[in-house]
Amino acid sequence: MDNPGQTMEAERSLRELAESLQESQRIAGLGSYVLDLKTMVWSSSDVLDEIFGIGPDYVRSVEGWTALIYPEDREPMAAYFEEEVLGQHKLFNREYRIISHNKRARRWVHGLGRIEFGANGDPLIMRGTIQDITERKRAEADLRQSEELLQLFTKHAPAALAMFDRNMRYIAASRRWCENFKLQIDDILGRSHYDIFPDLPARWLTIHRRALGGETIKSEDERYDRSDGSIFFVRFEVRPWLMGTGDIGGIIIFSEDITARKHAESRLQLAASVFTHAAEGIVITDPSGIILDVNDAFTQITGYSREEAVGMSSNLLRSGRQGREFYANMWRDLIESGHWSGEIWNRAKDGRIFPELLTITAVRDNAGVTQQYVALFSDISSEKEREQALQRIARYDLLTGLPNRALLRERLHQAMSQASRRGSILAVVCLDLDNFKAINDRHGHAIGDDLLTTIAHRMKSVLRKDDTLARLGGDEFIAVLLDFDNPDQCFPSVMQLLQAASQPVFVGAQSLQLSASAGIACYPQAEDVDADQLLRQAAQALYQSKISGKNRYLLFDSTLALSTRGHHEDLERIRVALSKNEFVLHYQPKMNMATGAIKGAEALIRWNHPERGLLLPGSFLPIVDGHSVALNIGEWVIESALRQLEIWRDTGLDIPISVNISAQQLQQADFCARLNELLVAHPSVDPTKLEIEVLESSALPDMSQIAQVIHSCGRLGVSFALDDFGTGYASLDFLKRLPVDVLKIDQTFVRDMLDDPEDLTIVEGMLGLASAFRRLAVAEGVETIEQGILLLRLGCQVAQGFGIARPMPAEDLPAWVASWRTHPQWSNAVALHPSDRPLLYAGAEHSAWVGAIEAFLHGKRRVPPSLDPTQCRLGAWMCSQTPSSEVRHATFLEAESLHRNLHACGGEILNLSAVGNPAEAAAALSRLHSLRDNLACEVKKLLAIQ
Repeated sequence: MDNPGQTMEAERSLRELAESLQESQRIAGLGSYVLDLKTMVWSSSDVLDEIFGIGPDYVRSVEGWTALIYPEDREPMAAYFEEEVLGQHKLFNREYRIISHNKRARRWVHGLGRIEFGANGDPLIMRGTIQDITERKRAEADLRQSEELLQLFTKHAPAALAMFDRNMRYIAASRRWCENFKLQIDDILGRSHYDIFPDLPARWLTIHRRALGGETIKSEDERYDRSDGSIFFVRFEVRPWLMGTGDIGGIIIFSEDITARKHAESRLQLAASVFTHAAEGIVITDPSGIILDVNDAFTQITGYSREEAVGMSSNLLRSGRQGREFYANMWRDLIESGHWSGEIWNRAKDGRIFPELLTITAVRDNAGVTQQYVALFSDISSEKEREQALQRIARYDLLTGLPNRALLRERLHQAMSQASRRGSILAVVCLDLDNFKAINDRHGHAIGDDLLTTIAHRMKSVLRKDDTLARLGGDEFIAVLLDFDNPDQCFPSVMQLLQAASQPVFVGAQSLQLSASAGIACYPQAEDVDADQLLRQAAQALYQSKISGKNRYLLFDSTLALSTRGHHEDLERIRVALSKNEFVLHYQPKMNMATGAIKGAEALIRWNHPERGLLLPGSFLPIVDGHSVALNIGEWVIESALRQLEIWRDTGLDIPISVNISAQQLQQADFCARLNELLVAHPSVDPTKLEIEVLESSALPDMSQIAQVIHSCGRLGVSFALDDFGTGYASLDFLKRLPVDVLKIDQTFVRDMLDDPEDLTIVEGMLGLASAFRRLAVAEGVETIEQGILLLRLGCQVAQGFGIARPMPAEDLPAWVASWRTHPQWSNAVALHPSDRPLLYAGAEHSAWVGAIEAFLHGKRRVPPSLDPTQCRLGAWMCSQTPSSEVRHATFLEAESLHRNLHACGGEILNLSAVGNPAEAAAALSRLHSLRDNLACEVKKLLAIQ
């Protein structure tokens, strides 16, 4: 038997051990349990009872245990116990919530338990512990909330800032930081800054190492290049952050985007530079108009230096052309709206009055009080001159100076109204020179033009003051003769016109003589007629006089219907020709001279007459003018062009075709609908391959209707071109109101632009208009390599003409396109900057200048040309140049010397003539010609090195 003392000691030790264990569990908040899995009755330690808030009387059944679990956790707990602990024999290891039975308070616990199984594998008992982790969970929640608050603060901080650990992993970043670096916050948290920016400059790596070592680094101006190519500037500060232990936990980077400030500084610098170097004159005044500052361009335009202008009134430049009312209105607008813009005439220091485009803006403070006025102005003298030239183009024939078709229509309408008021008769005389084409072909265009000009001036000289003589084009003229009592009274005046036209003309050493034919139509008539009908009647009478033997005139008799029968016969013959397919289309290519690419082809009608051979349109289209047959021919042309597009496409040639239509056809109410029907009939044709050319010389009375027609056709895909631009009615009005895509510069300007500076100015002006109105410019009538080079220098690449190809049958065009190569001089020609274009004028300008000196010597010009070498475009250009390269400098100096010598030689010749030595003056002309030709060579060299 054991010693009772020893037994008591052992029991005491066990009790102490149990008490110690229970105390340890209580301190740790750890209770234990045993669960009988067959009866689902459980027993628990005192600590577990304290955790659960139960006493000895609590029913320890499965229902009692379930009641202690937080309601939302019961179902997940049951599923976990059944599926994983019992089903998969796993250790019970789960955190969950309970409801303290006595306090009805929610607590968090962590349960651990292991199941003991019987010999047959049945679960018998589960033993485990449950630890109260409520305080830990609360601390974790507080920590999470602190982290969320940190993230929230960082994310929405007004500055760009980011927090990193010691491995430069992102802990937090503000929204502004992410915006600056094009980042997404969810993509970077926990990632290394160096992984996101692998190419970070070494300087930044050094800054980070220094900050992690405890140093604070600042910078007031740092440039940063984003990966997308954009740039921004920041002011930054990098400092370490400390953990609770006092150790460095990482770094915080603060940065402020100062890009806007840098841009503002750059804008201020740019503004200062623009003010100094702007091409426009700039004046800053105080509210009373006293000049505070001016820029360099102001001095260049006005001649006043900054020292002379500052402190003076802005009235310093007033020309006196505008009255008090003008300036009163200007100041009223400035005071009311703070802005004024318009054209004004001012006076330079040297007294020269010049037009300027002026814009004045008031600079106001935050209270709206004007502090200064800023005025920007530019000298628009050249634009005014060009505008006047274009207006003259719109109303006058450039070769003869006579009214053109547009001005003729105005005067004819006025004359008809005047005749109706006065009860008088007027005569419209259509004149045409007989056999003029033979002169042109034999002697050339230059002599032909001289002949036309001389005859035009002679015919004008025999008319009365109120009569009008106009040139329609070529050798066709119209005279409007006023104030007759009966038609017979106009015949003497017509005879005078014919006699004036038939007088010999001396061109150089040649004597040329032509005759003229005329047709007359009188107004008023028994039936009401309009101006167009009068012109057609005169043209019909002219046609009859031509076929009657020429050198005569005939009167259109509205009562007897002179030549009606013959005209009807001609119309009927044209109808038959149309029905027998005697008409054909020839095609003239339009090419890009620089690249050699074909841009399309223009369809040109021909009559394959069985007796007379191939007839050009001038021999038959005037007959159908104004008649319904013209509509049939126009529709045939469109349909034939569409059919040709199909044929060419099948052979591999896919190019646009442009067709010409009359104003009469374009004004038909069903034109767009009929065009759509023709397109539908050719479904394989791309409508964008069809271009319709409208003659600018056509009479289009209802411009808005025509614009609407063009818009409607545009919706079908068909484009429009304005043909013969510059030769007809109100060019600028056409250009502004008609939505065309292409402007075709008439060949009459292209043909002589190498020799005639006025024609060259017109071509340059038309190209400028095309560019300003965003239209493609196409030059017609290119016949020589030199014309093409000049057009390319002016920036015009697309052209057509005999220098590229003559009109050809449709079947010949594919082979021509395949074999054609642009001229090497064309492919090497580049457009000149507008400031260097005076070089292009040198040849034509000085040829005309030399010609003017010769004309003065021969008595054909009353006033000699200017001898000042700075007054021509080349001289003005030379005054403004500072050659950059040595080669250019040497060539420039040679050209400048030749230019001065040329003008000096011209002056010597005129002086010799003035002092009565005409023979010596004539002998010196050869030297003048040589200087002119040598100057042209040097200018070509300058062009080659532009």
